[in-house]
Amino acid sequence: MLNIALAVHRCVINGFYLIGAVITPVAFYLVWKRKILKFGVLLYLISCLINFLWEASMILAGSRIYVSGLGFYFHLIYHSLTEIGPYVLIFVLLVERLGLISLKRYEDKNA
Repeated sequence: MLNIALAVHRCVINGFYLIGAVITPVAFYLVWKRKILKFGVLLYLISCLINFLWEASMILAGSRIYVSGLGFYFHLIYHSLTEIGPYVLIFVLLVERLGLISLKRYEDKNA
């Protein structure tokens, strides 16, 4: 029974990362279309850095185990790029659409 639960958990987690990989270009397209690309890239990089630091602290604490060898670095970078960044971009655009914040001051001047 534990093996089935573990397999389902891994499938759900892998689905989350695959959706993140698909949503990343969509999020950047929406940011580009809104003409806040510089702000979006900065926000994405900050969220990736925060996630990288989180994952690194989890690894150092022994709470996270990745594959060994060179695949470790690819796994860590992939998690950092797809786990938070695209969702933050879409959330910020959604919050602006709802009228809770204004991103007019961050619009690209030459776009």
